Amino acid sequence: WWALTKQDNNSYPNVEKLSQFIQLIMTDKFPTELQNLFGSNILICLHKSETDPTKLCPIGLGLILRRFISSHIARFYVDTFKSYLNPYQYGIGTRNGMEFIINSCTTSTQEYITRNPENIASNPPTRVLISLDLTNMFNACNRRHLLHIVQQRFPKLYPYFKLSYDNANIIHFQKGLERKWSKLLQHDGCTQGDPLGVFFAAAIFHDILKPLDSQLRQRAHHRKHQLHDRYDDDQGGVSDLTAWVEDLCAAIPYPDL
Repeated sequence: WWALTKQDNNSYPNVEKLSQFIQLIMTDKFPTELQNLFGSNILICLHKSETDPTKLCPIGLGLILRRFISSHIARFYVDTFKSYLNPYQYGIGTRNGMEFIINSCTTSTQEYITRNPENIASNPPTRVLISLDLTNMFNACNRRHLLHIVQQRFPKLYPYFKLSYDNANIIHFQKGLERKWSKLLQHDGCTQGDPLGVFFAAAIFHDILKPLDSQLRQRAHHRKHQLHDRYDDDQGGVSDLTAWVEDLCAAIPYPDL
């Protein structure tokens, strides 16, 4: 892409040519012969241990042009992504969002579990805090579902997402002590080195959290207003979700994660 967009003096890229080149990508007119190259990755490894050379951390590096466009989309669409993901996720577009969630959760938990015996007797602990670390979440994201979400919610971005993830991504890496170049195909999930990978995973997770939240709120409303749960703290929102084991079944029907 540098060769196609460079100026005559071989210094900086020609902005007009670069803009035309990006326009081909964003309008689904990118040359078919280059599509596999655009979505490809180079896999390198970083040592995790100073004493054990076999402990490696793989890092994927995408095409510079792809990272450049993804970074621009991430900056330009940050408010759009934020409005789509809130109020279920605060890691994208919300200033200090992760810090807010962690501190709020910690404060609420400490306040609840450090009450005096009198308060505990009148309002016994009926809540459960569940913290999950999803294994290989980026790799577990379903691409077909992701493309469907983008096509329905962000149609202007669909050609770019389609170019990036419609086909299997080629991952190049050096194999063995001889360091011979080899490759593998990644058919699902988000590739490393893509600045939009975080949004991909968040968008998939959003489609799980939204109906799950609705289902849990309906159950909480039923317990509060029809079963007259006397242990409900009557604060509204998620705090009404008194922990019943029955609620756990709501997460089972979602196989993607």
